Amino acid sequence: MNRSTRMNTINGLVRLSLGGMLAATLWIALNAAAADGQSLYADNACGSCHGPTGNEPILSTYPKIAGQNKEYLIRQMNDIKSGERDNGASIAMRGLVTNLDADDIIAIAEYLSSM
Repeated sequence: MNRSTRMNTINGLVRLSLGGMLAATLWIALNAAAADGQSLYADNACGSCHGPTGNEPILSTYPKIAGQNKEYLIRQMNDIKSGERDNGASIAMRGLVTNLDADDIIAIAEYLSSM
């Protein structure tokens, strides 16, 4: 194996290692966000209306939110928080989402969408 081939092999291995470390870091971060989302979901009483897993709402008019698209969930929570959405039970929910910041909303949405 000549020097050029060895260097190409070494460079390829370094890139592969860095890519693997990046993927592992991203996986850990996403799982941490989901865990935070689960705690935030519980701590902010989301389950009192949507059920402990987001699939057992207490009223048939409340949505099942587990497994929903992350971007959809973020949009709905932000619209309820801002008052742009004020139909149905969203008025009651506004009091709960008012205390959530953008990172909290994203974490809850990531948790719910991963279910």
